Amino acid sequence: MFTRRFAKKVYLVFLLAGLVFVPCAHSSARRVILMIGDGMGFKHVEITRNYVGRPLAMEILPQKYGCTTYEYGGSYSSSLAWSNFNYVKSGATDSASAATALSCGVKTDNGNIATSHNDLQRLQTMSEYVRQLGMASGVVSTVPFSHATPAAFAAHNNHRDNYTAIAREMITSYGDGVGARGNTPTIAVIIGGGHLYWASGYIGSNEYNALRNGTTGQGWTFVERRSGVDGSLSLASAASNAVKLFGLYGGSGGNLEYRLANGTGANRENPTLAQMSLAALEVLQRSGRGFFLMVEGGAIDWASHANNVNQMIGEMIGFDEAVATVMGWVDRVDPLWEDTLLIVTGDHETGYITRGSGVFPNVPLANPGVGVLPTAGVHFAWNSTGHTNSLVPVYAKGVGSHLFAQFAKNWDIGYATYYLDNTEISTIMRLVAVPEPTGVVALAFGLGCLTVSRKKLLRIHRA
Repeated sequence: MFTRRFAKKVYLVFLLAGLVFVPCAHSSARRVILMIGDGMGFKHVEITRNYVGRPLAMEILPQKYGCTTYEYGGSYSSSLAWSNFNYVKSGATDSASAATALSCGVKTDNGNIATSHNDLQRLQTMSEYVRQLGMASGVVSTVPFSHATPAAFAAHNNHRDNYTAIAREMITSYGDGVGARGNTPTIAVIIGGGHLYWASGYIGSNEYNALRNGTTGQGWTFVERRSGVDGSLSLASAASNAVKLFGLYGGSGGNLEYRLANGTGANRENPTLAQMSLAALEVLQRSGRGFFLMVEGGAIDWASHANNVNQMIGEMIGFDEAVATVMGWVDRVDPLWEDTLLIVTGDHETGYITRGSGVFPNVPLANPGVGVLPTAGVHFAWNSTGHTNSLVPVYAKGVGSHLFAQFAKNWDIGYATYYLDNTEISTIMRLVAVPEPTGVVALAFGLGCLTVSRKKLLRIHRA
């Protein structure tokens, strides 16, 4: 006879099974990695693919979509973008607004760093979101660490140009400088440019000295560019036992010296973006509870503003090498990609690259051959020195990547792809991120999942 006492025993069996198996049978990511090619559009990918003569590593990722990037109050129309060549030249976002959308999931005004439209409220960054789950986070960039994109994941300010105030907040957690909007807990990894010995204005001398002297109060392991020292080796050494890692590098422009298309140009006193990414992954993985990491190829945008195809292709190759390195790392630690989500995208397009002046970007570029630099005006054209409102590509792999199909409902007639909005990338990351389960987490999760089962058993008993 199916008694109430028997129902309770059956429920306890299900409960114990749930505590053992439910936390393991999830579709969530304990590692969420977002890689942003600043200024990278579809044609940046194509022109680089032509140069290297093979698909890029990011193109191997199975999920492929487009993404809108406009700031607060803006819009994107596929029909207008492909009927009026100049349409995408207006309404473009800047990196601050775009990074805020990716980090916080909210559209804001150009210039805002993790604050809402008209600077009305402080927004929750992706780093803050995972922190409340007990997960670690980090940011990596080839441009100054206090620049717009990394800043929007680790600080709050009413304007992106308040670099030293943003740097102070990222280093010390004190959001008390110009334009700051309150304290922000420091994250576990910051690696980027902006070293004041090579370029002033991106970090204050007080904060720099505190990093060097170990007096920030935040427990940073500090490593920096030093003349005659191999940056890759110094960074790897610092990362080998760090719990919190701050790497400060850069060149005369604040960014790491440009990597040119043929691999020259970069200075060995700076690590490559791939090596910076690997160091960040090593430190964050050590946290043991899962993590979020943002990696930015920031100088793609800078080279595109200058319409310098040699620098742009070189920086694209460097960024894609970082993507390949991250993919290889995931293959080692999570061979089935059951606990990792990797997303690669651009924050906006810069330079409006097309086949020719006034030629829409759905026309393929001319390909001069592997290893041959294309010539502007012959093989392709720059149609702008600024940002555009074009779609940017999105590539993804891993647990939760199927969610992109649920958000990408709009069809773009020119790029022939479904697309979503950049705020929805943030939504997907937040839906997917989950910490490594502990005993308490497993207990709560198991109880929650089996409550319905208990109710069903008691209903059977009453029947």
